[in-house]
Amino acid sequence: MNFNKVYDVIIVGGGSSGLYAASLLARQAKAFFPSVLILEKSRHCGTKLLMSGGGQCNLTHSGSIKEFLTHYGCAGNSLRSILYTHNNLAVRSHFETLGVKTTQREDGKVFPLSMSAKEVRSALLSSIKKAGFEIKTESAAVRILNVSSARLLDSFSKIQSKSITDHALSKNSGSEDTVYEILTESSATYHCRNLIIACGGCSYPQTGSDGSIFSVLKQLNLEITELSPALVPIHVQDYPYSTLSGISFQKAELRILSKYSPENWSIQNKKKVPEKRFYGPLLFTHNSLSGPLILDVSRYLHAGDRIALSYLPGVENAALSKELRRAAQGSTKNIETLLCDISKELGASFPKRFAELLTASFPKLSGRKASSLSGTALSMLAKRITDDEFCISSLSSYQTAMCTSGGVSLSEIDLKTMEAKKYPRLFIIGECLDVDGDTGGYNLQFAFSSAAAAVKTLIQKSFYCPVP
Repeated sequence: MNFNKVYDVIIVGGGSSGLYAASLLARQAKAFFPSVLILEKSRHCGTKLLMSGGGQCNLTHSGSIKEFLTHYGCAGNSLRSILYTHNNLAVRSHFETLGVKTTQREDGKVFPLSMSAKEVRSALLSSIKKAGFEIKTESAAVRILNVSSARLLDSFSKIQSKSITDHALSKNSGSEDTVYEILTESSATYHCRNLIIACGGCSYPQTGSDGSIFSVLKQLNLEITELSPALVPIHVQDYPYSTLSGISFQKAELRILSKYSPENWSIQNKKKVPEKRFYGPLLFTHNSLSGPLILDVSRYLHAGDRIALSYLPGVENAALSKELRRAAQGSTKNIETLLCDISKELGASFPKRFAELLTASFPKLSGRKASSLSGTALSMLAKRITDDEFCISSLSSYQTAMCTSGGVSLSEIDLKTMEAKKYPRLFIIGECLDVDGDTGGYNLQFAFSSAAAAVKTLIQKSFYCPVP
């Protein structure tokens, strides 16, 4: 086999997980793997990384790594080994070695001290370039082959693509002479002994993370679970809070009341709802429900599902109704002021505009003295506050999704090494896998942890196979 160059490692994807893997190789394993190439689809590496945390780059979350497992839905326990081996402390330590100091906010989120995603990307790229690794942008992968086996065929170019997959990437192709061939959109061809797929999912497609890699991976007979936008705002029927855009609640409660046609729910088999009640910050936008509470739960929801919000979590409808009647007796305050006062006592502090909109939605309640309202009227207000029901009309698209739900099935991967079970020395990391975490740094943590697992495996095996 006569190739001009066979790289030690090729990383397909120059996003968070790909750049992190390359930076680890640069610092820990350049002697083993001196020739490393990153193939990036877009014009620049790390474009999506620049958008993370609103441009401030929420690198990870603080606290015990044991608590992280609950933030990845049903996949959490499967990720134990990956997250424990390269945890949040290890991530902070690695960035410190790259010159990026980190800081922890009161809410537990970890950011670069500069609060700049640009610093994070620059530090990763700097370490990669200092190691002499190559980066080729505008180089989207369109086909992957095991050419050491494929070349045993007279001419694989004459064989249908399915036959190439069946023959060139069979279990029998896992010998030490395995060399992967990556064909790019520009018809350039690259070869390597070790291949890391780090192409991301489908979210923010304008950054290059457009899901095109999944058709390539399907050709390798890798199972791809149902893809859908995750961490997205929710659109509901008859949305009543357009005029309150920007108003937020530090803590609200969301209950899932019913699932629409669950037998036809496109992602039901992969995203079992772990519970029925969720808590977190809530934000009203001009056309949707948003905020961490909504974003985190969105991966369990579908158009037609019914949900209920409580703006006073922990307070039941009957208890609030009783409290409103008690406070209204003899009160000279109007109902809006009374609602704000009671919410403050209960730790919620309703914005006055929210209280005004609530009362205005009921005939002849707006601006009236609380003491003049009937028990029935106060009970209706209590129900709206603790049990505000909505029917979901749609979820936002990949254009606004923070990550992708679905991807390469975890059953295809050795979750201690990130190596594909079918193909030796082919690793799949980051958002390309069927893993989506909550907001707050959990998705970047998985990207970094999975990258570290792949690099650790490469170092341990110290592959350097001669090419015939």
